[in-house]
Order: sequence, then C-alpha cells, then structure tokens
Amino acid sequence: SMEADEWLQLLAQHPIFDNTTAGRAASTARARMVVRDTDLFVAVGREVRWISLKACKDAYVRSESKRAGLRGGDDAGKSAEARLEAVPWYRLGCEALSFDISRLAVNMSGKLLAVVGTHQVAVVVLPAATGRPTGGAFKAARAETGEQSTGVWVDCRSMLLGENAPTRRHSEAAASSARTRVVDVLWHALSTRDAHLLVLQANGAVRMFDVTEDADVPEQTLSLFDSGFTMSRAVGFCMGGTAGWARMTLYVLTNTGELFSLCPVVPKRCSLDRAWLEDL
Repeated sequence: SMEADEWLQLLAQHPIFDNTTAGRAASTARARMVVRDTDLFVAVGREVRWISLKACKDAYVRSESKRAGLRGGDDAGKSAEARLEAVPWYRLGCEALSFDISRLAVNMSGKLLAVVGTHQVAVVVLPAATGRPTGGAFKAARAETGEQSTGVWVDCRSMLLGENAPTRRHSEAAASSARTRVVDVLWHALSTRDAHLLVLQANGAVRMFDVTEDADVPEQTLSLFDSGFTMSRAVGFCMGGTAGWARMTLYVLTNTGELFSLCPVVPKRCSLDRAWLEDL
C-alpha cells in the first residue's frame, strides 16, 4: 500500500543505517538484514543493530493522525521523519564480532543469530523478542550521550565458530584463501534444540556445528569435492522440501552450474515425526 511504502522509505533514513558511528560503509543489502517477528537486525560494518519495526510504524501512524487533526498535543507539529528518527535503536555488544559482516541468518526460534564474514562465522545469543524493550538484557544496556542518534549498547553473548577461532592455529595464507571463503550458512530445520548451523565454504566443505555443545569443533564435516583439485567453487546451498527424503537432502550449487545433492544430512540430535518416517 501507499502508506506502507511511505513509512518504509522514511525508515531508510533512520540513524540505524548511519555508517558514521561504525566507521564502515553502510549497506542496505538484503543479506545484511534479517527480521524476527517485528524486530529488524541490520549489519553495518562490524556491528549488528536492532530496531522495532512496530515502533517505527506506530510513530508514522501517530504522525499522520496528528497531521490530519485527529490528535492534539505538544508535539503535534513533528514531522513523520522526525518521529521515525526518534524511535530508539540498539547496538549489540559482541566480543566475537571483529570482522566486516557480509550476511546475517536468524534461527527459527529467533534466539540465535549467525553472523558471517569473509572467512569467519560467529553466533550471537539475541535478547528476547519484546514489544517494549525493558528489563532482561536491557538492564545492562550502556546508554551514551546522544543515544537517540548513536544507539544504546546492549551486551550479548557471542562465540566464534570452528577453525576461525583465535585459539586455532592456521596459516595466514589459508585464512585469506579464496577457497576457504565462507559462501553461506543455514540453520538446520530438524535440529532438536534449533541450534545446528551449516557452514558452506567455496572449496565445497560443509561443516555442521551444534553451537550449544561445541562452538570450536564441528559435529560433522562433509566434503563436496573429493577428487582433489578442481576449478569448481561452491556458490550456495539449501535444504530440500518437506516430503520424503528431501527434508534430509542438502543441495549445493557451483559456479560451473553443477548441482550436487548430499543425503542424509541430519544433526545427531534431530526431531522427526513418526508419520513422516513411516512414509519413507
């Protein structure tokens, strides 16, 4: 609708997208934004930021109501832009985020956020979803001067995954290799705890982490290219549908147009319904 288009256009001007506080170039690339219910998480440089979409839309609706003369008040003259800019936002304080962020992926429960860099993957434990941010993680919020424009810091637990952790020893050449570049991540839908993350590298390696058990050592490691040197590079992956073996099938696409399927790809701790098993 026209109303939805207008408030979303105004949202693009909100300070949450401002790159001056992060010291990095801001981007509105879709991969750097995820939505959890009515919460929007945005990656800017090495930061993850958070704002309530509901609060933004409510601010716009109030502005339109006052402009139409439906409500009075001392702030009746405020523009929609000013009202949206005044909506508070938060910056997640995460020790593990020491790299430029290229992609975000939230799990189905909305409790965990995968944060992807060129060669690094971190997982952030998100504050609970809430209509009005009070209590919980927000009791530890570190307010700053001018917090309306610079955001309020909220400390979150975070962890760096696998061989990219600082405790691991690996050569600088390997760390910067195009073949070990992280291509994509996805949360496995069959994970009992909704905590199994699949990480795909350009060299065709697929690592599955149970982040609640061990963030450093993958639970499983799969290799797409077992025949030695190849010019092919993995460029993306996804799980299959909900029928039959598709739920356990991982599809990987390469830069040469090849499509590989790996099956079964399931966590050691997975949830499967009896009716589905009986239909196999």
